Amino acid sequence: MKRELALVVCLLILTTVLAVGMGSSYAIAQPAAQRSKWEYRVLTPSAIEELDGKDVGTLAAGLYKLGDDGWELVTIEPGHVSPPVKLPRYVFKRPK
Repeated sequence: MKRELALVVCLLILTTVLAVGMGSSYAIAQPAAQRSKWEYRVLTPSAIEELDGKDVGTLAAGLYKLGDDGWELVTIEPGHVSPPVKLPRYVFKRPK
């Protein structure tokens, strides 16, 4: 019984080591030509609202427009109101 349990544990460890090793070697060995290339766009909330093309745009409508154009939201950099005032910025990416 102990021998069977030890065999199962060894197989699990070996499988985990192989899976991790294969994943990391693939990332290292992948040629530069096959790596994804991205373009980035950084916008303030007011700039996003203007993308809607309406007099009174909304943030949601601008985000839908960006999504329709293939942009994916990556992160939001928070702003702050203490001097100097810094508006939040939305960072988007899409494949080149």
